[in-house]
Amino acid sequence: MAYVASELFPVFANRLPPASRADYRDFVEALDLGGEQDPLVLLGRSGGERQTDMFEVFPAPERTGDGRFETTFFVRGLRFRPEVAHDEALRLCPGDPLALEPEPENPDDSLAVRVLSHQRTHLGHVPRYLAPDVQALRAAGADVEVRVRRVNPPPTPMQFRILCELSAEWPENFSPPRADEFEPVHTLVPQT
Repeated sequence: MAYVASELFPVFANRLPPASRADYRDFVEALDLGGEQDPLVLLGRSGGERQTDMFEVFPAPERTGDGRFETTFFVRGLRFRPEVAHDEALRLCPGDPLALEPEPENPDDSLAVRVLSHQRTHLGHVPRYLAPDVQALRAAGADVEVRVRRVNPPPTPMQFRILCELSAEWPENFSPPRADEFEPVHTLVPQT
């Protein structure tokens, strides 16, 4: 069975602020989408996370026309880092390179990948949904490059502070790994 609607279903729509909200324009600007108003694009960039559940929206990686793996993401966990990481984050500029470092000793996720500034300050982590892809790209010998795309100063919420661009050559025969916990929405809808 497939469901079709001219508007987002409420489960998705309530994950975005209403366009009538005073800070809506600031929200869209923080996502760095150039004024994009497509709700699915906004959800893909923002994640559409709620404090009340573990549901998150993100775009599946696709190979670009020139054979690259490219995506954007917000650094996760900055709010749990010491003040020095917060200060370092605000000193970053678009185009600054960032380093990625596997963190197999992480007690919550053995595939965790740290994001480090060029000063080697631990800023946070790659999103959990993207970490297996980063690990697999590195294991396949791809040179994974991450650069700052945008830094959103306060009062922007911490989860939208550092927007990054990740780029790597898409290795031959590479297929992004998918953990069972990350299911495409279309697989959650019964097919008849």
